[in-house]
Amino acid sequence: MGSTDSDSFHPKDTRSVLHRVCERLLPDDMHVRFKVEPEFHFITVEGEPFDYGQYADTYPQNTSADTLLEIASAIQEMGMTVRVVHHEVGEAQLEIEISYEEACTAADNILRFKNLARAFTQAQGFDVTFMPKPFVGSAGNGMHCHTQLWDGDKNLFGGSEEGTLSEQAKSFVAGLLKHAPAITALANPTVNSYKRLVPHHEAPVYICWGPKNRTALIRVPLFSSTSSAAIEFRSPDPMTNPYLLFSALIAAGMDGLNQELDAPQGVTEDVFAMTDQERADRGIDLLPPTLNDALDELDRNDVLRDALGDELIDDYVSIKRQEWDDYISHTVTDWEWLQYSRD
Repeated sequence: MGSTDSDSFHPKDTRSVLHRVCERLLPDDMHVRFKVEPEFHFITVEGEPFDYGQYADTYPQNTSADTLLEIASAIQEMGMTVRVVHHEVGEAQLEIEISYEEACTAADNILRFKNLARAFTQAQGFDVTFMPKPFVGSAGNGMHCHTQLWDGDKNLFGGSEEGTLSEQAKSFVAGLLKHAPAITALANPTVNSYKRLVPHHEAPVYICWGPKNRTALIRVPLFSSTSSAAIEFRSPDPMTNPYLLFSALIAAGMDGLNQELDAPQGVTEDVFAMTDQERADRGIDLLPPTLNDALDELDRNDVLRDALGDELIDDYVSIKRQEWDDYISHTVTDWEWLQYSRD
């Protein structure tokens, strides 16, 4: 874990920033645990899908299966626990579920997995991409983050009745919802990220939460025991810096907990099927639609600035603004050419 001694701590060392966030915001024996589900595509050297399998396909449709299992075996030898690997809904789209670890270890594991996946695929003559939306018309790559808050050996998210969340968990959720627009700049850090965050493509767009609701930003998965109680933050994609993402999730959730915020009523309906008026009546807002909009939210968010540091936030916003400006000023898309070149 990165050093946080005053003489060696660097405000832009994101691993040490996460360590310091945990030390400052989590009292006594409290710790946050994350389970992540990164999605990715295997691609040919020409950038095409490596296979044309569908959800949960196996060989022969899923020609990626052997390599995926080799990667899963290798990361388990490195000490990670893999719960599930499977083909996702998109062509050559795959998912691996890496089990719960404390925040810094969970972030380390994401980077270890990504590096190892690239090494395995390139050694076999193809490649992997974690790009959020590599192919038009196909599902994008997300990285759902299941989150638990523990105090010693007690999961604080478990309610008094089986399968329910505690009031502390609901306040944590309220903090995440409050700061979701700013978190988006860190959870979805590329121009391409926002081509995944569109309705009806298995990615959240609206800021709400609900039990077993895959159309909400925050889903409460089905659980049967207090120790397995969790919430799932569904917007992040695998291009995120996990140290910054986890720092932001902890800061936002703990802000809700410390202020004893009340979560709005959970949503059980398909949020995409609601009318604009129905969403407005429920107070359901949109996530920022572009990277530039998300950066505006992050830039003015005092809670995340206090947790991550002004210097880091200022530099992050500046670098990402340049990325946005480069995209707007210097990119002509195929769609623009087809739409306008003959007018």
